[in-house]
Amino acid sequence: MKTLIIVISLLIAVNMSLAQKKEIIDDNYKFQISLPADWKERIHEETKNKDAISYTFDRKDKKLSMLIIAFKLDAVKDINDLIYMIEKDINLNIPSRTGEYSDIQGEKFKGKIGEYKDMDFTETIYYIGTINTETTENYAYMIRFICDSKFNNPTVKNDITSIIESFKINL
Repeated sequence: MKTLIIVISLLIAVNMSLAQKKEIIDDNYKFQISLPADWKERIHEETKNKDAISYTFDRKDKKLSMLIIAFKLDAVKDINDLIYMIEKDINLNIPSRTGEYSDIQGEKFKGKIGEYKDMDFTETIYYIGTINTETTENYAYMIRFICDSKFNNPTVKNDITSIIESFKINL
């Protein structure tokens, strides 16, 4: 009987944690990402040419926000070119980088992580590019987390890690 109660309790806990996630699935740009239920979508825009899309989300307490920009590409994009293009985009107003990039790699992608900071905000930006050399279907992603510097703490970093670990490329 005790075992049955424990199993039922675990099932309820798992179902509750799954219900508290918000899944963002974009079949056109081949990615998905999970956000906690307390995050709200603010803006969702696609270019007229249908070659780029952006999503902006805010955590309920407004202490952390996230911007995703996804690009459709005909070839594998050099990650350094992607970074240069994004960092130089004046509309994005990215602050100064605080150190060297960290490399990341997965089965379907290569990327880099940059940390940025100014007087008001601390940012973590993930630059990710698919490495599908056998077709002309490739994608690049920028996932930008922006935190008010006075709220930048281990909890925020854990939230960022949890969200970014849910990011998947669906090629």
